[in-house]
Amino acid sequence: MAKMTHMLATFACVAIGLAAFASSSQADEPDRFITVNGIGEVSAPPDMARVNVGVVTEDKTAAKAVSANSTQMAGVFGILRSLGIEDKDIQTSNFSVQPKYETYESNRQRRDRIVGYRVFNQVRVNVRELDDLGQVLDRVLTKGDANQLNGISFHISEPQPLLDQARRNAMDDAKRKATLYAEQGSVELGHILSIREYGSARPEPPQIAYATRERAAADVPIARGEQSLSTSVTVTFALAD
Repeated sequence: MAKMTHMLATFACVAIGLAAFASSSQADEPDRFITVNGIGEVSAPPDMARVNVGVVTEDKTAAKAVSANSTQMAGVFGILRSLGIEDKDIQTSNFSVQPKYETYESNRQRRDRIVGYRVFNQVRVNVRELDDLGQVLDRVLTKGDANQLNGISFHISEPQPLLDQARRNAMDDAKRKATLYAEQGSVELGHILSIREYGSARPEPPQIAYATRERAAADVPIARGEQSLSTSVTVTFALAD
């Protein structure tokens, strides 16, 4: 019984201690504060293009279609390297062998049979010198062995410094708004209580759609424009007494 009484007394002391700690913590939290959202954005011209080019071949057998495709793709690689494109900037993005079907009628039923094979081989190429983009497209598509252009997109190769500037702009925007509200409410801002970032938005690169060799040759002139990077923060300020 004495042991039980001692345990209850200890528990009561711990409970009282926790309650006192909670009251102390709550007392330290300011009951007067203001929360605002800040938005920061930075625009810059892209400095890199990503081109998806490929070779499509057809033949009656899969082996012949693959062999022809490999020969043409080797020519594409050779041209890219001769233009100064490094191996790290050339990556196979798709390779497939698909049967070609022909529909025929047998015993009054329509059936399909394989009449050949089509091979797709596509590579993603990073062109880091945008002034060379027109030449790369011209050489690869009109003088090389590539016969497909499946898209061109523009990118900023090193976005981190721009995103950091967008973060600075977002904090400046939050401070500006908080100062405005404080002035209108006849109060003074205190220290910052919390900062939360709600994601940084990188631009969706504009895509130039699929084109055949003939169409791409006529569309080589391309404008890169600008891209915007943005971020947003939520900042809570204490209000001075």
